[in-house]
Amino acid sequence: GSAISISKSNGSDPTTSEGSTVTFTSAAVTVQGTVTDAEGTVVENALVYLQADAKCSGTATTDTADKLVDTNAAFQTDGVAIGDTAFNQTDGTAALVTAVDSQTSLSLNSDNFPDGNENYRVGGPYPDKDPVTIVNSGTTATVTHTGHGMLNNDYVYIEGGDIVANEGVFQITYINANSYSYTMGSSPGSSPTGTITSTFVGLYGLTNSSGVKSTSRVYDADQLVTGWARKASSSPYYVAAPMRGTIDSADGLSATGVLVSDE
Repeated sequence: GSAISISKSNGSDPTTSEGSTVTFTSAAVTVQGTVTDAEGTVVENALVYLQADAKCSGTATTDTADKLVDTNAAFQTDGVAIGDTAFNQTDGTAALVTAVDSQTSLSLNSDNFPDGNENYRVGGPYPDKDPVTIVNSGTTATVTHTGHGMLNNDYVYIEGGDIVANEGVFQITYINANSYSYTMGSSPGSSPTGTITSTFVGLYGLTNSSGVKSTSRVYDADQLVTGWARKASSSPYYVAAPMRGTIDSADGLSATGVLVSDE
C-alpha cells in the first residue's frame, strides 16, 4: 500500500504489484560507441568523444513576447522542431519551442528573450559552447554556468581561456543548478580569463576489448551529439573517424566509428 518511485532503464516499464502507487521518475538510457577498423575488426583502446551539438545559435534581434526572433537565422533549414530547447546563453534561462513560425521566428512557451538582443542556442537541452566563468583554487576549478542542466560526474569540454590547465575534457562535481567544479592536473596559481565556454560531453573514454565504450544517463529530451573516434596513443595507429547521432531520451544512442589504418 506504500507509494514508491522507480527509475526506468532504456524506456522499459518495470512490473508492478497491485496495491502500490508507482511513479516512474526517470528513464536512464545507454549511449554507446562501437569502434571497428575497415575490415570490421573491433578496435580496443580507441578514444571515443561525443559532445552536445546545437542545431543553431546566434543573437536575438527583436524583442517580441514569447518569441525568439533573429533576422539572420534559418530555423527551418537548420531543422528546428517543436519541443526543442531555446536556451538564452546571456541569462541562463530556457524555453521550449511551440511553433516554428518562419526561418527567422520561433514561438516559445515562455518569454525568455525579453531584451531582444540575447545570445542563444536551439536544439537539445544540454550546453554547447555556453559562456562560463572559472575561479581556480589549487587544482580545483569552480565554474559558474547559469542553468547548466548537468549532473554529478557528467563530462564537459572547456575551451577559450588563457590557462592551459583549465582546458580540455573534465568530469564535474555538481555544486548547484548554476555551478560545478572539476579537478585540474596541476595548480596554475591564478584564474583564467578570455571567452571561456563549456560544452556537455555525452560519451568520453577508451573502448574495451569488444571495441565498445558506453555510459548510462537520464536525458530530459533528445540531444544531437557529434564527435569522433581515434587511436593514436599506441600501435596499431588509425586515422580519426567522425561520429554523429541523436541521443533519444527513450532509447539512447548506438553509434559506430570506422577507423582507417594510419600505418
